[in-house]
Amino acid sequence: MSSTPSFASLRFVGQLNDASIQIFVNDGLTLNFIQAHVSKYLGLPIEFDLPPTIVVVGNGTKLSIKDCVRSIKIIVQGHHIVVDL
Repeated sequence: MSSTPSFASLRFVGQLNDASIQIFVNDGLTLNFIQAHVSKYLGLPIEFDLPPTIVVVGNGTKLSIKDCVRSIKIIVQGHHIVVDL
């Protein structure tokens, strides 16, 4: 008997500084992501000296991740969370 892994996703609305953000939680992932243009718009400090990492997103597209935003404070349903993006 064999099975195919399946992943469940949840979507929350959160708060980052004064901006309302959408947060997607997928039980098959261990990394956090933010789009570069969103981090720039929010004025988040981006680190550029990280080794590139290849990730495959839900539709099968491969993305090269080489930047990071560290220790970002977000609020999700009244809970304060610190994450690296």
